[in-house]
Amino acid sequence: MKRWLMGFSVLAMMQFSAQAQTQAPPPPQQPKQATTAPTYVPPLRGAPSRRVGGSTRSVGQAMPAISVIAPDHTGLTMSPQPVLYWYISKPTRVRLEITLIDESGVKPMLELPVDRVEGPAIHALDLSKHGIRLQPGVEYQWTVALVPDAAERSGDVVSGGVIKLVEPPPVLGKTAGAPTPAALANAGLWYDAIHALSSQIAAQPGNAELRAQRAALAEQAGLGTVAEFDRGR
Repeated sequence: MKRWLMGFSVLAMMQFSAQAQTQAPPPPQQPKQATTAPTYVPPLRGAPSRRVGGSTRSVGQAMPAISVIAPDHTGLTMSPQPVLYWYISKPTRVRLEITLIDESGVKPMLELPVDRVEGPAIHALDLSKHGIRLQPGVEYQWTVALVPDAAERSGDVVSGGVIKLVEPPPVLGKTAGAPTPAALANAGLWYDAIHALSSQIAAQPGNAELRAQRAALAEQAGLGTVAEFDRGR
């Protein structure tokens, strides 16, 4: 296994401030019409699982559940500075670290400590605010970790996914204007589809239809807790 896949085991702290957007729990739902769910088409069917789960491994602590909003395989984006989304089940003062590392595994490109996190919520990390640009064809591991004890990292709660920058699929060039979340999902661009939907939700937080669409995408990727959050359960 490549060294970079183990990069989340020991993280060195750097003095960054959190610049994440947060999407709070959905308000009481308005009456909604039938949902037309976007359909995510994985770029490589049958690809090996690359997502790390966010279950609690520490004993005797009521730790939140965390989950990167990523597919269980290498997810694609056509943005060199994408926005990454992750979910936490409740607020915590336990230190949280977000890490991004390329496949060389030599040195993390980003180590972002966060001392306090609101929740339950979906948070967003905009890589452009940290001056990070992805290189085409390179796989990057990104992780979100709760660190209850910096001296004993076996108690960390960790969730991670993999992202790769690709050229825009030709099919998207045939549509006028910006691609819809459904078009992005159908083209296999997971991170772009989630960002497009999340941007619409940020602009219309009370729109139950948009929340239901993101929940449907989450379910297709096996992210049940994220789907339940968006449905207000």
